[in-house]
Amino acid sequence: MIFFGFDLLILGGRDVRTLPLSQRQCLLRDSLRTSDLVQVSEIFHVQPSRVIALVEEHRLEGVVAKRLNNMAQ
Repeated sequence: MIFFGFDLLILGGRDVRTLPLSQRQCLLRDSLRTSDLVQVSEIFHVQPSRVIALVEEHRLEGVVAKRLNNMAQ
């Protein structure tokens, strides 16, 4: 099993959901100790249709996607 972190909502008791995803990802990378079993998901700057095509082509299970500059809901 590999844990992939893709978003950070609370850090040190502080609600960071009002920050854009791009900033939350930076905080996540700075605060998470990555290893072979713990990783931060990558950000891909491509059209969603291209991501879906690649997922289908490689027979992957799915995608977690968010708008990079949106705040958490």
